[in-house]
Amino acid sequence: MNKLLIGSMALAAVIAGPAMAADMPLKAPPPVPVFSWTGCYAGIQGGYGYGRSKQTSAGATNGVANVTAGQDITPWFNMIGGMGGGELGCNYQIGLWVWGIEIDASSVAKEGQAQNIAPFTSTWITKTSERWNASARARLGYAQDKWLWYITGGAIWAGFDINTAVMTTTAPAPGQPVNIERRSRVGWVVGFGTEYAVAYGWSVKWETLYADWGSGNGGSSSGFRAFDGVGASCGTSINCTNRDVRVYEWISRVGLNYKFDWYPGPVVAKY
Repeated sequence: MNKLLIGSMALAAVIAGPAMAADMPLKAPPPVPVFSWTGCYAGIQGGYGYGRSKQTSAGATNGVANVTAGQDITPWFNMIGGMGGGELGCNYQIGLWVWGIEIDASSVAKEGQAQNIAPFTSTWITKTSERWNASARARLGYAQDKWLWYITGGAIWAGFDINTAVMTTTAPAPGQPVNIERRSRVGWVVGFGTEYAVAYGWSVKWETLYADWGSGNGGSSSGFRAFDGVGASCGTSINCTNRDVRVYEWISRVGLNYKFDWYPGPVVAKY
């Protein structure tokens, strides 16, 4: 009798076990981590710049002779060269949108020159050189996991050298600057780019920026003034006129950043 009872109970357990297991709730899978762009970062960047410059008379030549204000001293000429430096920034991600700020500074080797045009003397040359630049910009991006696409804009500062030189064999020596002046100028910058998070906090980026310090489009004299009250080394030469300098440029560069995670814990997907 006992053997029959024990056997019946075992058979019931075998039959009921799978059914009870099927009714038990399944445990949810662990959440899948999703990359977050929130955090601050530091990095390096470098690239190439292509710009245009033109110099226009401001209407006075060394206080002795006069020309008409607005007359072109040179045609538009190209400024090309490389640059490289560092950057710092912070991002904050809300959903798929990434808000950020970034500052950068670069050493620049960019310059261009042209011969003066009538009524100025064609044996003189005029040069515009960019030595450094730095910008402070806001960024708005759209993220898809480790990819980020963004637009950016803000202010840009730069240091320029403005000089004139003579191409003839008379004094001063050929190519020797007759007058040189350094100017720092603030302009505006806009652009777009993309960034990809590689691994372990590192990311790579590419961006294109347009910077303008007074392009003078439409025939205006916008730009920045150079050679106000030019020195006596020019004598009474018409080529030593005070001048307005106009500069704009395109910048294309790549960068490598390292992100410091200051936010509490990773962002995870919700199911």
